[in-house]
Amino acid sequence: MAIRGLLKSLGLRIGQAGDNVFSRRVEEFIVDQSLLREAVRPLLTVRGSARREIADLHRKLLTLAREDKDSKRSMTVPGIGSITTR
Repeated sequence: MAIRGLLKSLGLRIGQAGDNVFSRRVEEFIVDQSLLREAVRPLLTVRGSARREIADLHRKLLTLAREDKDSKRSMTVPGIGSITTR
């Protein structure tokens, strides 16, 4: 939200964008604006790090759930996944 908000305050709208598209679109907007680039690039770095950490934790949780007999059984119920079961 912070990145979108910064860009939006300057009249730059990203619109709907998936994970990789978001970063590319932001880079396109800031390439010619050094001050904005200094403000946004660290936010993009933190966003990328957080996304990688969340993905890693999700993989670990999924592995734990798949190894547990009760969790595997619970995940057969519609709407119950690895996060809910653990």
